Amino acid sequence: LRLGAERGDAHCQYCLAVALLEKDELQEAVIFLELAADQKYAKAEFTAGACHLQGLGVPEDEDKALRWFLRAAYRGHNEARQAVGVIRRHRPDAP
Repeated sequence: LRLGAERGDAHCQYCLAVALLEKDELQEAVIFLELAADQKYAKAEFTAGACHLQGLGVPEDEDKALRWFLRAAYRGHNEARQAVGVIRRHRPDAP
């Protein structure tokens, strides 16, 4: 899994990130999530957004979370669409 992730396979990067999250290796998990997300992997975009929203492995940042959620929502990720809606309800000024 790690070898595939290090070779740039977005699915492997996402799966490795999830495994790292489960082991509380949060900073490394976010690195692999964002690598996969940069390849337009919607699950990784959503999970990266959740990490930024909750401050898991990165400083809490609702704006970055929203950007990741918007990208995932654009690709049809339903939970990301819901997250965008929740953020926009609480922050009408959000993009």
